[in-house]
Amino acid sequence: MDHLPLPVDKLAHPVLAVPYICNERFSYDDNGFLSYPRRRGVDIWQLCQDDRIDLDEWAPPFLQAWLWFGLLGETIGIGSRTHVLQRIANYLSFVESDQDGNRYVVTKDLQKSIELAAEKNQAPLFNEFHRSRFDACLAMASQVSTDILSTPSCRARLSKATAFTELPILYSVLLSVQILIVTLSKSRLLLFHAQPLSILASPDDYSPGTELVDILLKRSGWCPAQIPTLSRDIRVRYYLSYLHPYDSSEHESCSINECRLHVPTKAEMRPLHTSAECACSSVFIPDDEIIRIVEDGDIPLITFSESSVGQRRLGISRYSHDQNKADYLPLFVAVTHVRHVGLGNTNTHSLPYCQLSSLQMIANDLISISDSPTPFWIDTACLPLRRDTKKLALRKIHKVYQSASKVIILDPSLFQCSVGSAQDALFRIRYSQWKSRLWTLQEGVLANELFVRFRNQTYKLEELIQHFEKSPHPKLLTASATLQTIDNERLGSALAAFDQDIKTVVKTGALDGVDPHRIRTILRLGYLASPLYRYFREDWETENCILVVRALSNVYLSFTVEQTGELSALASAMERVNRMSETKISQGL
Repeated sequence: MDHLPLPVDKLAHPVLAVPYICNERFSYDDNGFLSYPRRRGVDIWQLCQDDRIDLDEWAPPFLQAWLWFGLLGETIGIGSRTHVLQRIANYLSFVESDQDGNRYVVTKDLQKSIELAAEKNQAPLFNEFHRSRFDACLAMASQVSTDILSTPSCRARLSKATAFTELPILYSVLLSVQILIVTLSKSRLLLFHAQPLSILASPDDYSPGTELVDILLKRSGWCPAQIPTLSRDIRVRYYLSYLHPYDSSEHESCSINECRLHVPTKAEMRPLHTSAECACSSVFIPDDEIIRIVEDGDIPLITFSESSVGQRRLGISRYSHDQNKADYLPLFVAVTHVRHVGLGNTNTHSLPYCQLSSLQMIANDLISISDSPTPFWIDTACLPLRRDTKKLALRKIHKVYQSASKVIILDPSLFQCSVGSAQDALFRIRYSQWKSRLWTLQEGVLANELFVRFRNQTYKLEELIQHFEKSPHPKLLTASATLQTIDNERLGSALAAFDQDIKTVVKTGALDGVDPHRIRTILRLGYLASPLYRYFREDWETENCILVVRALSNVYLSFTVEQTGELSALASAMERVNRMSETKISQGL
């Protein structure tokens, strides 16, 4: 399964190796996939019906010879006889030995073999014949693997397994078969229509169950309630099983029906140091100056520097649209983050010295202003503590992210990990805490330039996506369905109007009978519909995004809607959005 890309940092479990166990009795003979069991004297259907396959020692080599090597042979021409000219390669090119002489199945050349087969399958008559055989073989392999895993003995063993290594070798063979089925299914259009390599990302025709790979996900710390919402593509789930979720140690008590993750309350929220060993003191930000700047209608900014003699200096300045002000600053960096995972502080206006120094270095790296430190905005330091002024600042917080020259995503699940490819980076963003929140998605959409920080590199998100899309390699991540209802600019207008109505109506209680959490879930899905997030949506999110965008378009962009500004009219508009969107799942706020 080494044809699949994997993360380069902090793997959640060792890379799975599938032993090569074919023997003299069971090795593929190139004489036809569908009839192979009969030639070997095996009644596979009777075997499954009798529920013995989980115990039979001969089953794993038989299934590997038939469902793995046989499928390779009949779909892309990997054969057992080296003299047959039409064969792409000999099946032994997919077998390697380690230093101890143990033999394993390897797939590092699978993509090259698929491309060679695509070059050969050009003759129309051969193409049509081979396509029918290709589909029949995939259908058979998918059905057999599903039937085997559906037997009572297999279901019982899978329900008790807490780690994949506890399972007999039969299950490693079946997982490798399932991944091969989906890989070949993704290559169908490339093989028979000479399409470009990007077509490998087309929807699969054969989707085996995910029982086996889900054991890996659970072992890696994924929440049992989240696993059913992940992509149905088994290759994607296999990749994700190597990623530690951002809160993997906190889902031990969760069930498939309920996530019991504890999210710190405002009273519990404390800023963390940049390392567990650090014990530096906190730096307090004077609230009076922050209040004065906010009441003037400007944006407070922070700088934090240290002199050559070690004297620390906290600077407070402002960004103003009025260029005539003496302390007008044209450039600054804004931070977007999830407050409870390390940089939030509800009770006091302070951050540890190490965090302020780190934030200043990040801002300086993004924008260089001669020898001066680059001003930055972070809510922990720049939102007033005084209640009335804080409300005033929050009502205008969208101006912060619209005015910032650059916005940086800071999330521990990202900046604590190195990435080795654009696909690796996009996967980590997709499953970060940052992506799961309404406010952070909103901040990203408002940004002029959005950056994301990893341990080994900082990327501009749009450039990261472009690099990924230009990559010639097969992609596990695919852009979700295009949302064609309205363009991005009009969607932004509708979202802004809906957001303003939420602030106006929900807090007054005028939206009787509608759950405010659900309304904010709808708003989050609206922001997630942005083209900027096209690689970050699960299938269920895309389905709901389409409904939400359609509802917002009908309500807020319709010429028949009266924009009176009255609470009754605004409540009616939100009720219509709520009713029309009919979102199926509320999560991640």
